[in-house]
Formats: sequence, structure tokens, C-alpha cells
Amino acid sequence: MSAPGDAPESHVLVNYRLARVEEAIIKLSETTEQLVRLEEKHLETRAALNRAFESIRDLQGRVAAVEHQMPKLTLAMGWVFAGVIAIVALAGGLVWKVSALPIPAPLHQTAPVLPPRG
Repeated sequence: MSAPGDAPESHVLVNYRLARVEEAIIKLSETTEQLVRLEEKHLETRAALNRAFESIRDLQGRVAAVEHQMPKLTLAMGWVFAGVIAIVALAGGLVWKVSALPIPAPLHQTAPVLPPRG
């Protein structure tokens, strides 16, 4: 057993240890709250990431469809471009041809007036 003079020191030591345990419990409680908040953020992030992957999968299907149609679209675009160039060339040729024609005399022009002989 302890000596009668040791009682106040052991009481102080027990109070000190009890205070340290209480501080540790408070810190553990705060850390647990932070962990719960982080877990909630993690769950939200995981859900957002799953939604993003679903969107990417949908877009991959759409891109694959466009890639499948791309050769046909390129061919059609070439035909349209060639058609536009042909129309512009025809219009340019027609303008050239029309501008090179002589200007005809007006139909209502009167005969030239000759001076009297005499």
C-alpha cells in the first residue's frame, strides 16, 4: 500500500491522467467527425465519377456511329464541293460569253439622214 503522505501526489497524478484521457477523447471525437465528413464527400465524388463514366460511355457510342458514317460524309462533301465549283465555273463562263458579244443596234434606230444633193 501507499504511504499516507503519497495520497495527494497520486491524486494529482490521477487527475492529470484523467484530464489527458478527456483531451484524447475530445480529439478522437473531432477526428471522427472529420472522417464522417470526408466519407460523405467521398461518396458524392464516387457518384459524380460514376455519372461521368456513364456519359463517356454514351458519347463513345455516338462517336463510333459518326466514325462509321465519316467515309460517306466525306464523299458526299466532295461531291457537293465539286458541284459548287462546277456551277461557279458555268456562271463565270456564261458571264464571259455574254460580255464578249457585240452590242446590237437598237431596233428603233432611224435611218441616217443624208444631206440634200445639190
